[in-house]
Amino acid sequence: MPREQWRTFSYDHQGEDPRIVEFFSLQDLKGSVYFGGEFTKLKHIADFEWDLLVIDEAHEGVDTTKTDVAFNQIKRPRTLHLSGTPFKALAKGTFSQEQIFNWTYEDEQTAKESWPDTGEENPYTALPQLNLLTYQLSRMITDRLAEVERASSATTVHYTLTTKGQSLAPVIESIAQWAAAWEPTGSTSSAQGRSVADSRRR
Repeated sequence: MPREQWRTFSYDHQGEDPRIVEFFSLQDLKGSVYFGGEFTKLKHIADFEWDLLVIDEAHEGVDTTKTDVAFNQIKRPRTLHLSGTPFKALAKGTFSQEQIFNWTYEDEQTAKESWPDTGEENPYTALPQLNLLTYQLSRMITDRLAEVERASSATTVHYTLTTKGQSLAPVIESIAQWAAAWEPTGSTSSAQGRSVADSRRR
């Protein structure tokens, strides 16, 4: 139902538990005076006690002070973070292993092939075949990056390569470090699907 209709319903049934689900954008939330913004709106979100806050696309701009201020105004015991590319949060150790649920495209394909023949419909049947391919960097590229890395370790080396007046030395060094850490291991496959991290408020 529309927001105004729901507000009327909630006020008419204040002694009951309406069990509602509310959708809102982060931009809309942070624009409210109750969540650090300037506009008088969304007061009911700050007033209610929610069962769960679900943050979709949790890798998109939620790691900011303003977002923390806004989310802290939402009273709830649990938060569910959804992301298909949670690499930053995983690298930072934001969640413990017990808080992470990972389900990849590879998992879906495995479930599709191993679904038990019990007569129950296989929900993965319609999924297309998935081919995972990898490629190996040219030896010429890796050799060149190795040369740059060796040069960057010499204190007498001065970089002159620039773009728009900015030195490219940091970029070159970063690529060189990456190349040095990369070791070809033959044919490998990997896939990243939707990861879910469930964190409980302390």
